[in-house]
Amino acid sequence: MTDLWDHGRVAAHAAEEIPRLIDRVTVAADARAALLLGLIAEGDPGPGVEEARVAVRAGVPRVLDLLDGAARERGALRLAVLFLLAHFPEDRVAILTRAAGAGAESAEDWRRVERALHLQTAAGADPSGHLRLLWPSRPAMPPDRAWRAVVRSVLAPLGAEAAHLMDRG
Repeated sequence: MTDLWDHGRVAAHAAEEIPRLIDRVTVAADARAALLLGLIAEGDPGPGVEEARVAVRAGVPRVLDLLDGAARERGALRLAVLFLLAHFPEDRVAILTRAAGAGAESAEDWRRVERALHLQTAAGADPSGHLRLLWPSRPAMPPDRAWRAVVRSVLAPLGAEAAHLMDRG
């Protein structure tokens, strides 16, 4: 499982393994697998990344169903699932529809997901206007890479909190 992702780089063969990882999340309620799927979904551009992202996105409906079951309560699994889902602004409506039924104890987690989804859709194809708000001077990296860094900074707290709870529990 750990050979699929390394510091943002997604293995070229990752897409082949995604269905098994989705099963680990949805059948075995494996929070680490959910976290890994989220990391794969945000992988740096390279061979096999788009195919892997498409394969992960295909599992979104099954992962959403966990929010009514094993991931109903706040904990590592729920946060890892939210981290994973927050990578798919294309499925924003379906994802945020689940937030409507969430209790007050998870409202802040859902607000973080909503912010992440909004940020990814607000910039559209050209994030340069949004980047100027964050970096008045030109960032030292290409705009597309700088934008990925911004998005990751919004997603990171959900993943980090999930990882912390996994390590504790």
